[in-house]
Amino acid sequence: TRDALELLNLANRYTNLLSMLNEQLASLLNQDPSAEKNFWLQASRGFDSWHFSGRRTHATDVIEANNSVALIAVFHTLLKLFTFMDRLMNHDFKEATTIIDGMHLLPRSSDELQAKASNFEQMNPVLKGVFPSIVLGAMNSLYHQFVRTKYSGILGNEQQHRREMKGRAALLTSFASAVDLPYDLVSQMTNMEAQMV
Repeated sequence: TRDALELLNLANRYTNLLSMLNEQLASLLNQDPSAEKNFWLQASRGFDSWHFSGRRTHATDVIEANNSVALIAVFHTLLKLFTFMDRLMNHDFKEATTIIDGMHLLPRSSDELQAKASNFEQMNPVLKGVFPSIVLGAMNSLYHQFVRTKYSGILGNEQQHRREMKGRAALLTSFASAVDLPYDLVSQMTNMEAQMV
């Protein structure tokens, strides 16, 4: 597969190359750190830096000519999701929540629930495939923030913050059900939400 990456690059087959990067990133998103994961992440970041860093490049022209501009958005979304998952693995739950909130993939209020569910139905299949991990990751982040504030011993607006975390957790569980994510995942989220007392 690494050889194919190089051959596609040499042949200027950037649409195929970008599709390959997207598929590799998606397959490795939820994996533990490894040389393979690091290779594809670095290759993707290098490709991004070289071809999508604000200037027009031949790669952009080729991808546009193939009516595949949506692949670029998927690519950038996956790179951001890697940062989100990295923050989760490093237990930086507040920053993880900030990142996922900034991506506007998940509902933050009940008013957004239907629109986000509709967006999910129209989502690129590669992103749809990683969505269960993302939703569960967002729930883990909320849960751990809730637990940390509960046992921090700090007074102030912590109780309000916990109520907000619990409300958002309930919303995520509703969202997971609305978009028919796997039953075991919804069940796991329901259990986490129930522990947020």
